[in-house]
Amino acid sequence: MTVAHPFPDEVPALPMPGEGAPAEVWLAAFGEACDIGPLEWSDASAAGRSAADIERGFAFLSDKKRGADVQARIAHVRQLASKLATLDDERAAARLSEVILKHPSSSLRLSVAEAVIGAGGPSAAIDALASLLDAPMGSYSEEHHLGTLAIRGMLVLTPPRRAMDKLAPFLAHEVDRECAVMALRDHEGDVDDGIFEAVRGMLGGGVGASETRAFFEIHAGRPAARAALARHVEDVGAGRARPAAQLYQLLLRVKVPEAAAALVRCAERALSDGDWRLTQPLNVLAAMDDAATIAEVLPALRALCGGAPARAKRPAQAVVALLEQKLPTAARPAEKAPKRKARSRHPELETRLRESGLGDERSVELVKLVRTRIDLEPSPMPEAAPGATRLGGEPDLPVGSGWPHVECTAKSFVLGPQEYPTGTLPEPVEGTYRVPLAFVAQLALADLAPHDQDRLLPKSGMLWFFARQEVVPKGKGELQRVACHVIFAEAPGPLQRTEPPPTLPRRERYAPAAVSLTSARPLPPDAVAARLALLRDEAAAFASARRPGEDGATPHACLGWARANHYRGVPGAKEQLLLAVGSDAVSGFHWGDAGSIFFLLPSSALAKRDFAKTYCVMDE
Repeated sequence: MTVAHPFPDEVPALPMPGEGAPAEVWLAAFGEACDIGPLEWSDASAAGRSAADIERGFAFLSDKKRGADVQARIAHVRQLASKLATLDDERAAARLSEVILKHPSSSLRLSVAEAVIGAGGPSAAIDALASLLDAPMGSYSEEHHLGTLAIRGMLVLTPPRRAMDKLAPFLAHEVDRECAVMALRDHEGDVDDGIFEAVRGMLGGGVGASETRAFFEIHAGRPAARAALARHVEDVGAGRARPAAQLYQLLLRVKVPEAAAALVRCAERALSDGDWRLTQPLNVLAAMDDAATIAEVLPALRALCGGAPARAKRPAQAVVALLEQKLPTAARPAEKAPKRKARSRHPELETRLRESGLGDERSVELVKLVRTRIDLEPSPMPEAAPGATRLGGEPDLPVGSGWPHVECTAKSFVLGPQEYPTGTLPEPVEGTYRVPLAFVAQLALADLAPHDQDRLLPKSGMLWFFARQEVVPKGKGELQRVACHVIFAEAPGPLQRTEPPPTLPRRERYAPAAVSLTSARPLPPDAVAARLALLRDEAAAFASARRPGEDGATPHACLGWARANHYRGVPGAKEQLLLAVGSDAVSGFHWGDAGSIFFLLPSSALAKRDFAKTYCVMDE
């Protein structure tokens, strides 16, 4: 077989020999199929070739229409290699070995190696594959997988104890580590007990973490694997290893009673760190069913409940109650008298939550998170009535009011100066720009009062909302804050339709839209309910209790919880959502990547009617 081919001009389809064909025919077909140059592009495949060859090959291999021909040839070679691997013929083994070691196409070498590993032979070809470990592994996708297959070949040929020694340098190298654990995951033979301790450090995350967890799951029945898992959980509890949600998910599938005490320490550490991962080890503990293990950890869990803050105490208490019910009857503590239930403002919601499987206390806690949401359903508005509640258009401001502007520096602009239409970017004064804000909405509060069941808003007066999405002042946490201004007038007096200043770009002027108002008191979004540190089964029960459309049909709303795609759980616990405005075709709003903006302010500021503390974030 010649391997010094230039890049191919074409990759024609080839016939497959009949099933009863002699070995010579299969060998010839394999040789013809492999008699081709590189079928992928890499620096290695281009090395030492002429500029003309490289230019022609690059043009060919970049042609998406030829991709099907290349994939068909690779599949054809693999099918032929699978047949040769079953032949008791030294020539077949030699041909397979030659392609694995010398062919210029990594894709084709990988295809033949997969066939050899899949067939479990011939041993000479597996030996050739394993010999690739003597050279550095490539970083290209095909070469990376070829390295994985080479390790699998080594595992097939090498006794388990010796194989572990050979794996050590690969586990120490970040690029090779993933190949090693992928090979271990797919290896169907025996492995040495020491390998579990050698790779458990990858359980917490990083390169090879998912493959390592899969490897442990495959060998979950081995005491050495469970012991290594338990030691890793002990390291997490002691702060020597980082916690990972995927690790706890593995422990839910692989029962490791030896890790129970360490799981309590993981919960204690999450509690002291204020970490949301508190519920992850609690979920694993809740799934335990061994009575002796449960009796061993219950004292530590009860102590955890005693020192936990309110938010964390409830899930820990739920786990204790659940585990106590799994003990033999004689070992269970005496049942406490049920507490008298307070009258609920939303008995229908509590009933729905209980019917989904949530306990009384959890149902009450979740209902306390319920907030009234006033939906604003938009419709085109050819003539905007003065002072009417609406989105977009031109605002009806109190006579004498000026148009809101924001002062900022060049660092606050998302767009470059050249991206603004001529005349729409004011000249800076000593490095400070005075930029007009875009009008977003005006709310006649008397219109909203009948829907404000929580009585949070003023009963009369007006609110005007302005924002500028490409002007980004100092951020607030992880949220992208945008420039905004809110005007409140309890007794606005005469109103005047106000045109925007000429420096406001056309794209920041929105069409007027009338709104129809409706209100609802739905269950809170999942992200808000998660503040209660729900256990896994509680979260599933809550999700089943929520109904389709619970978050409303329109992205525009006043009060309630925000319908956010990225920054979920808005507003904060001590904040109120004054107004949410989404992207729509009626007014022409388009916030970021078709997201929403949220006007938020502290609950205390709303109670004092201090709307100057309002800030605006964009959900993108």
